[in-house]
Amino acid sequence: MAYTIYIYIYKIFINELCGLEIFSIYKLFI
Repeated sequence: MAYTIYIYIYKIFINELCGLEIFSIYKLFI
């Protein structure tokens, strides 16, 4: 449960950072 929340916060943080390349790597990781 805690891991899901962490991923959710991380996703929001990446979205706020507007890091398309980072998001791509994150998507590849998931």
